Amino acid sequence: VEMRWGIRAEAANTHETSEICMREIERASQESLGVSYVFLGTQKYGFRGFPPKIPEAYFEGLCSHVRRDVDRVLLHDLFTLDSNAVVPLDCGVENSPEWKADEFDGPPGPVYVLRRSTGDRAWWEVFQKAQVLLRDAALRLWHHSADRVRDAACKEYIKRFFISI
Repeated sequence: VEMRWGIRAEAANTHETSEICMREIERASQESLGVSYVFLGTQKYGFRGFPPKIPEAYFEGLCSHVRRDVDRVLLHDLFTLDSNAVVPLDCGVENSPEWKADEFDGPPGPVYVLRRSTGDRAWWEVFQKAQVLLRDAALRLWHHSADRVRDAACKEYIKRFFISI
């Protein structure tokens, strides 16, 4: 499965690229009669967006570490709480197809979902500002693991804001 092509603008605008790619890899391995493998070149240089879905408890924690009220408003305008996307109490990846592609590792409960992208210049400026705000807040919220962000053994949620996949 070639992952560099085939993602439509609609899917990109709704932040589904990673989920689609992971579903296609899983589908290919189930349907293929031959040997399959996946190469993921990780920790590359380049763009790393913040997670399009953030558990409610984590999002509220991040917002509490944003310094200015106007910046907290920006984050709440960019994300919307989706109470229907409740993660099962067991948080098991294998039992929750919605989160399987993301390897969900957050607490159970509703999630904040990134609103649909317009793809225009103004949206990207807001997105970039939010990225800086969320990274800064993540460093303060998870300060105990900030020095382990580049450690391959570290599986903490903070990595979702910094490490390219």
